[in-house]
Order: sequence, then structure tokens, then C-alpha cells
Amino acid sequence: MLDRPFTTLQPASISRLVALIEKLQRAIGLSTLLLTANRAEALLLGDRIGILENGQLLQCDTVPTLLDRPVCEQVAVAFGEANALTGKVLYCDDDTAELRLPSGETVEAMAAAGLEDNDLARICIPPDRLSVLFPRSLPVAAEDSEGMLLCALVSARHLGTSIHMRFRMQDGAELIAHRPPVHLPKDLQPGRPALLAWQTASATAFPMDEKSG
Repeated sequence: MLDRPFTTLQPASISRLVALIEKLQRAIGLSTLLLTANRAEALLLGDRIGILENGQLLQCDTVPTLLDRPVCEQVAVAFGEANALTGKVLYCDDDTAELRLPSGETVEAMAAAGLEDNDLARICIPPDRLSVLFPRSLPVAAEDSEGMLLCALVSARHLGTSIHMRFRMQDGAELIAHRPPVHLPKDLQPGRPALLAWQTASATAFPMDEKSG
């Protein structure tokens, strides 16, 4: 069992220790239990990762399952770093749902277990699953923005392998998007209008405790 083994180490030392642990795992079939609050460490060493909150195990699964099919909002936000929006379910059809946001736009998401028509829901979308379009002209025609959210760029930070973009929706809610570094700094000025969208399978709608009636 490894209890937060990287806490006091520098990045270079962490890389060497991770490589050593992986070598031992392969050479002697070593099973390890890593306790950490660092997502990157869990991703580096975990074949299966368990998400704990207040001593309760919320979900234990492989990384793809935790990212694509979280069982609750807490897992989606804590592990997938997902954005969370509130919406009302217009209808559920099999495993998908159409929802209306407070700003009036309608979006689609995968329906989590227990989600029903007219429920209030939390819609979780990982930042790397958001598509970003900067329209060349305004206003945007309704047919060109169907299924998209009109937002304004608040800030854009280059993180090396990606750009961290913060957007503000019309109702004041904010969304984070992680996009490849293909935009020039001059194209990412604060206040620039943008359209955000996602594939239905990239978002999950979880029922809230309180119903809308």
C-alpha cells in the first residue's frame, strides 16, 4: 500500500518513482493500492480507480468508464473535472434526454439512471469534450446555432499541450473548455462571442433530489 508517496517529491523524482513501481508491477506481478488526492497520480498508476467522498466509495472502475459513464455528479466533477449545468428534462427517450437550460437553449445528454420527464437535472460535460466555434459575424442565424450555446470568452490560458478557455453563458453560468493549441493569442481576446456544443454521448444528465413538478 502506498499512502501519498509523492507528496514531498519534485517532478523528476516522481517520474523515476512511477517508472520503478511500474517495473516492479510487471516483473513480479506486484499489486499496489495507491492512496492519493492527486488525479494525475491516480491516472499514472491506476488500472482501476476508486473515488471516495466523506469515506464513501462512489465508484470504482477503469479510467474510460469513470470518464464516459460516471455514476453520479460527484464522480463526473471530481474525476472528470466536468462542467455542471442545471436544466429541466423535456423528455427522456431510452438512454438519452433533451433538456432546457435557464438561458432557454435546449441540449441533449445521456440520461443517468432514475432520470424522468420534467425532472430538474445536473448536466455534466468534461472540458475536453466541448467543441468551440468562433463565428465570423453576428448575429448568428438560428439555423446555424441550433444545438449550440452562445457564450462570451472570459479568458484563455495556454497550458502547453492545450488551451484552457473560460466562457460565460447568457445567464451568467460559466463553462471551461480545453482545446488544442491551434488558436493564435490575438484570436482569443476576452469578450469574443463563441458557440459551444458537445456530442450527446459526451454529457450525462443526473437527476436532482428536488423535482420541478
